[in-house]
Amino acid sequence: MRTFVGRGRARALAQPVASLIADAGEAANAVEDGATTTMAASLAAMLASDGTSLFSVPGYAWIDGVDGARDAAEVGSWVSGVGPLQFTVGYARCAGVQVETATSTQRQLVTSSFDAANWAPVVVDFDHRGGFITGDYNAITQVTLQMLALLPAGHCRVRVVDPVQLGKSADFLHRLGDAGESVLGNRIETTAPGFVRLLEELEAHITYVTRKFLQGEFSSLTDFNLAAGEVAEPYRLVLIYDLMTACERSPGNPDPDLWIRLQKIINAGPRCGVFVIGHAAQIPPDVQEHYLDSLLLMHEQPSDDWIRSVFGEVVESYHGEGPIRSVEPRWVTRGLSPLADATLAALRGRITGAIRSADDVVVTPAESARVARAKSEREQGSSVPGRMAIDPDDPLTWWKGNSADGIAARFGRAGARDVAELVFASDTRSNALVAGVPGSGKSVWLHSVVMDLVLAYSPVELELYLVDFKEGVEFNEYARKGLRHARVIAIESDRDFGLSVLENIDREIERRGVLFKASGGRDVNIATYRETTGEAIPRVLLVMDEFQKLFERDDRLATRAGELLDRIIRQGRAFGVHVLLATQTLSGHDGLKRHTLQQVTTRVALRCSVDESRLILAENNMDASLLSRPGEGLINYAGGNKDANVRFQATFWSPDARAQALDQISKLLDAAGVGDIPWVFNGAEPVPARGLADLVRGSNPNRTLALPVGMPYLIGQDALMRLRRVAGGHGLFLGTESWAEVNSAAVAALVDGAEVRFVLAPTDDLEIENAFEEVLGLGATPVIRSRVSEAFNELAQVVRERHDATRYRDRAIVFAVPMLHRMRMLDLTDYANEVVEAAETILKDGPEVGVHLILGVDGVAGLDRRLTSNQLREVGVRVTGRLSREDALRLLDSDQPSGLKEHELYLDDMEAGTARRAQRFERVPPQEMFALLTSATDSEHHGE
Repeated sequence: MRTFVGRGRARALAQPVASLIADAGEAANAVEDGATTTMAASLAAMLASDGTSLFSVPGYAWIDGVDGARDAAEVGSWVSGVGPLQFTVGYARCAGVQVETATSTQRQLVTSSFDAANWAPVVVDFDHRGGFITGDYNAITQVTLQMLALLPAGHCRVRVVDPVQLGKSADFLHRLGDAGESVLGNRIETTAPGFVRLLEELEAHITYVTRKFLQGEFSSLTDFNLAAGEVAEPYRLVLIYDLMTACERSPGNPDPDLWIRLQKIINAGPRCGVFVIGHAAQIPPDVQEHYLDSLLLMHEQPSDDWIRSVFGEVVESYHGEGPIRSVEPRWVTRGLSPLADATLAALRGRITGAIRSADDVVVTPAESARVARAKSEREQGSSVPGRMAIDPDDPLTWWKGNSADGIAARFGRAGARDVAELVFASDTRSNALVAGVPGSGKSVWLHSVVMDLVLAYSPVELELYLVDFKEGVEFNEYARKGLRHARVIAIESDRDFGLSVLENIDREIERRGVLFKASGGRDVNIATYRETTGEAIPRVLLVMDEFQKLFERDDRLATRAGELLDRIIRQGRAFGVHVLLATQTLSGHDGLKRHTLQQVTTRVALRCSVDESRLILAENNMDASLLSRPGEGLINYAGGNKDANVRFQATFWSPDARAQALDQISKLLDAAGVGDIPWVFNGAEPVPARGLADLVRGSNPNRTLALPVGMPYLIGQDALMRLRRVAGGHGLFLGTESWAEVNSAAVAALVDGAEVRFVLAPTDDLEIENAFEEVLGLGATPVIRSRVSEAFNELAQVVRERHDATRYRDRAIVFAVPMLHRMRMLDLTDYANEVVEAAETILKDGPEVGVHLILGVDGVAGLDRRLTSNQLREVGVRVTGRLSREDALRLLDSDQPSGLKEHELYLDDMEAGTARRAQRFERVPPQEMFALLTSATDSEHHGE
């Protein structure tokens, strides 16, 4: 409700009071002619003047109001916003006046019965008085719901203390459903320790509001909000049920310390937007006098003879001249009438609807850019030199940023007029930590940061590592669009890959250290290096979502990851290397040392619990628990210090807008020839085939063939089947997809210039048959089933001839058998088989003269039916999918293949003594693979 003065009601009250004065004068036999009339007129004039002058107590006013929310229609017409917080808490009427005459030092009480029309609403101005005490549950419910309905959604937080009913008293808030949880939070205090903790939080909050908002300039938070045009900081409404019990140390034993702490909140809270409503059937006079004198006590008495002043001892008396020395009205109070069901439903509907609408608050990229431009015009630039304003819809404004002194992501709106910035520089703002529960908008925030950065800075200025450890799709779009700013994009990464990313960045820091030292000494940083050398070395930003997965097990990997991350955070800033760590929770994960996180002074908190807010921000900073909307958060550059909180709403990039911008980025960078396709790791899917175009294999048909198996699992490694001209230089693919992998290896060998002889296995699968035909169409020589024995004997003869002529650098010959398990004539375990002698010649002597076998078998059983253990020993490069632990140990002397995922391979190069995981490439037709590998080879040769 909004306060207004009803003169009609004031006049209606004036006449009965004047009549009482006359009665009092006559009873005292001390009224001179005309004195009563003059007194009545004077009092009536005061009552009618502005409705408040009778009572000079700030915070109380008579208004021509209604009993709370009158009906559903009225509730529907309310407009929420910033305004005075004045609410009807009950009713009062004048039950009599107490007069003092000139002839008597005794005061006389004259009473009269007024009809119901003379009840006047009692209004509490919360900004001044801060609350009231009542025995009327209904009054607490109505005032709370009206405050929630009239303030902007999300800008009134209710905290409840309920030591007797244990939360039941707040049922009216629970009936708001999800909106009630948003308003009430996840905790109701029912114990003395909980009440103390709440008071401590409120004390800290009052201090924060005083410093942050009032600053000696504004008398109250509402004054500040009115000046700002919005609710900058949510109000706190504290409901304390069974007040006397809540403040007991033990049953019947009041806790003076608790009362004193509560008194501090009651006295200091109103100006900072902290209000208290207490529930109590009775308040002892000494408690009222010592601790609650600032609050209005509204109690309904059953007997009419209970008459008291609503306004305590500070009711202003009317001091007249003449026979009547003073007049003091006496008032009786009553509570609010219960609201009709329809009105209650309308109130709840308004609150829940407003909160849901507030959850839909969207700051578009265009709006964020507009706010950023306005700030740049006001302040002549950004907090980071070199950061320029951009228009997300105008590519001509993109990539104007210079990262020499740092990078700044303008990721949303702060308040009504400011832009929210995340800065990474070589000072204390070098790294950042963000946390938010599911649904808090962490993904929205991450997208807002990444998208702004890739529009503001070119790949020459910025290099990203995007690593996501959870089963999500946060970085999928960047991978599919081939974001050139990204060196690595990992989706559903696992701990091994995450560790390899850290190792790679650590190596980059070491590399830059050597460069910087060579350019000018020990104190060189990225800015001075760029200035000295003119080399636009980019800043590196590692974004790790759900980074705590690295530390979920207490093992050697977690220890190593902790050491690397600590070093990167400590040393990286001077070399232009920064880290952004994101998580849903920091609770329960102690693998990363606390001192490492303490070095990260930039904290970003989205909606989370009180305990989580203390972890991500600071022990005394619970403000993140008060956030409600997705994408709403706090950024803090002071290690979580409460005074440094800046509230923001993150920019929302819709999937369509993001896709369009990324397409435009790729188009422009392709045209300019800038940037490389990122290394994409997806633990749940095969690698896109386009990654074949970026492989650097160093394959040579006259020396070593390096055939792609998949994408390396770890940065800094490769996943190539190297067929060397040494013993063991044959390859084996084991698994149900082995035919396709042999096909791919044969295509790669053709691209490299090797001669490929390809055995056509019998199959009724049209896909396999077509794939074989495509390999032959690319230049492979077919070996039909009836000529297999002959082909083996011919190849064995080639091996012998090359050895005899010492032709060790002749063109490589690859003999590909994609489905060995279906070739009975190649059962090499049967020494009666005429092909065994030729096969063993090739197995033992072929690699030295460039003759290699590439075999495909569908499983271990098929392998056992075709090769003896001695023959298998000559196959030095083995690639498998998932195996049983027993088979893995027998074939590879490792149990790692037993834990492989669907799209993973295990590459064991026995001759080189290396074993590693890799991801399969997606299956593509041989002709497409040939084109991709040819492109990669041409680029490789061009680079030479």
